[in-house]
Amino acid sequence: MKRKTVSISTLIVLLSLISLIIEIAVYYVSPNSVAPILVSWAAALFISHFCLEASYEYGYGLVNVIFMLVGSIIFTIVLYFFGNNLINYNFSLIYIILGNWVIPFAYSTIREIRDVADRFSGYEKYFKIMIYIFLVLYVGTIFIQFFISPIVSPFGSESFGAHNFVPYMSTGQYLEDTINSGAPLTPILYFLLELACLGLPAGFLIAYSWRRNPLIARIIAYIALPVALELIQYAYGVGYGSIDDVCTFLVGEIVGVIVYHILDAMYVYNHKRHFMEPKDMIKSYFK
Repeated sequence: MKRKTVSISTLIVLLSLISLIIEIAVYYVSPNSVAPILVSWAAALFISHFCLEASYEYGYGLVNVIFMLVGSIIFTIVLYFFGNNLINYNFSLIYIILGNWVIPFAYSTIREIRDVADRFSGYEKYFKIMIYIFLVLYVGTIFIQFFISPIVSPFGSESFGAHNFVPYMSTGQYLEDTINSGAPLTPILYFLLELACLGLPAGFLIAYSWRRNPLIARIIAYIALPVALELIQYAYGVGYGSIDDVCTFLVGEIVGVIVYHILDAMYVYNHKRHFMEPKDMIKSYFK
């Protein structure tokens, strides 16, 4: 192994360790504020920039991502089960874990799109490994949010009726009643946003991985996923089947599809080939 490779990897691990220690220290001082989240996001952005500029390879960023993800996940699990009055679990830790994946991935993707001169290498491998890492986190999140600690709408379960088949009939009624009573809309808005955010990655991943499949097959996949989740919830008694939940998850998937096509269009504009296509595909555009 070359000395440069060893030096960069060691420095990245050292920076990641320092960053993790600082995040824990800030969280200890102010666990109920946004400060730990902002510090972790800033650190993730800085180290991602350093990794790329120091090595000209995306692969080195994986060292930081894996180190920070494992560290923040272990820290979160320990606090969740063994937290005390001095330092306890707070839901903001989920945003720290998410940021340690999203920010390096988003930063590297933006740099790849803008890298017309092909200064940096290894993005294809980086992308695939990052997707595999995310799939582990995403499947785990889906399992927890749908089957262990299900997210349910503020109006809860209702008796069987037309609202089970008419999209957003229950949600609309709840919004009307809430507005008339002067109660805050925050619970229903948070619920809809969280459910849509859970659907966004699914839409992106289906659009990317099934991009060569017929459109009708992708549409079926988009619809089948939320329907299957709701039916399984209903069958096992850990939630209740709701057409509103299906539609909200589907809205998130549509946003994910749009994000993928915007990314692909930007990539075609700058690189003259579709996103994640090999570089020799450029030749086909000039035949």
